[in-house]
Amino acid sequence: MKINKFQPTLTAYTGVGLMIIGGLVPGFLQLRPNRIEKGIGVSFAASVENHWILLLVVILMLFFFYLGASHFPKVKTSMPEWIIDLGQVVSGLLGLFSLFFISGSKAGELLANMERAARVSFGMGFWLCLLGSMLLIYQSLNKKKVTWWHRLAVLVTILLVFFLAYKMSWLTNLSLIREFESKDDRILREMARHMQLAVSASFTGLVLSIFLAGQAYRYPRRRGPVMSLVNMAQVVPTLTFLGLVMIPLTGLANAFPVLKDFGITGIGFVPAYIVLSMYTLLPMTTSILAGYNSISKDIVEAARGMGMTDKQIGRQVELPLVMPYLYAGFTTALIQAVGNTVIAGLVGGGGMGSILFLGLAQSAPDLVILSALMVVSVAMVLKWILSSLEPLIDQYFGQVTNKTVSNQDVHKDQESDFLKQGRKDSGEEVAND
Repeated sequence: MKINKFQPTLTAYTGVGLMIIGGLVPGFLQLRPNRIEKGIGVSFAASVENHWILLLVVILMLFFFYLGASHFPKVKTSMPEWIIDLGQVVSGLLGLFSLFFISGSKAGELLANMERAARVSFGMGFWLCLLGSMLLIYQSLNKKKVTWWHRLAVLVTILLVFFLAYKMSWLTNLSLIREFESKDDRILREMARHMQLAVSASFTGLVLSIFLAGQAYRYPRRRGPVMSLVNMAQVVPTLTFLGLVMIPLTGLANAFPVLKDFGITGIGFVPAYIVLSMYTLLPMTTSILAGYNSISKDIVEAARGMGMTDKQIGRQVELPLVMPYLYAGFTTALIQAVGNTVIAGLVGGGGMGSILFLGLAQSAPDLVILSALMVVSVAMVLKWILSSLEPLIDQYFGQVTNKTVSNQDVHKDQESDFLKQGRKDSGEEVAND
């Protein structure tokens, strides 16, 4: 009988602790007369008064699968480890969904006899519990034996449950959902603009980073200027950088009015696009350069000895070896770009920054939280997906490199056999003469 060796990590302890603190904080929910004024706090105990059975099930599952397996010897049964792992994921997801279900149900009760302008917002207690449940889910999926499709299945489950909850109006009494429904067309349009700006800037930075890293690798004297250039964007403050870019663009637009027809002005999409592209250079260039530096000179010399040209070596040997580093740098740059694109709202570039600054101008905290939460959620989903695909990238390009070297070995062996056969035939002809 195999004894389960599960030991909870600091992440699990932190997640459980945050959920306990969140349940004890007085303001789990906030009942407000309208979207601007402050409201009164609603405790966690008052929110779950009609859902004690659900709460008890969640607590027991979290306690058993996250803490009980290590602190109580009798709990260390012969259960297979995969049951503990599955139980952790299920209990973490159940805790996450229960938070929103309890909050939505209580919001309906609180607003039953209130005016239309009244709102129920999430309080500090809810956000602490939400953070704790997310940490538990992360801890359960952050294991070597958890594959990319396991993570993808959990992500699809979360998105599907929230989509069904929204369509079935379980969450419509919450202030965040009301803010979304009042401006859903604009919010979705700005979210698309946000992603367009972040993705285009990231791919532009990728092209530039490949060139710059290649120059720094092949010509060591150029490494200093290249690193100074990519570090410049990180040193200059964001707003200052925007101002420095806006001044020449405004001058160019005034000097050549035809540029305005292409959207090149001192405000709007272009200045934000330039600044964001510059911000993506450092993580990608340093990562690609690290990949180049990791290539053994023996591999390059072996490829050259097999008769491969410099272009063939760069395309068939160096590029596959660098690709995992490139992918990791691109992942980091894209996630950073999704967050940094909020600054586009300051210069009329659109994106979720325009919604966030609108909420600040209207003193509507829920609108600010909604825009920030959407940006963070998209960044987390992208990070989850791209990180899950990283082992596949490593495996694929590792096979490509091995296949290329094997093919070169075969060609070299064939060439050697051909030369030997030629020498043998020549020897026979001399002997006959």
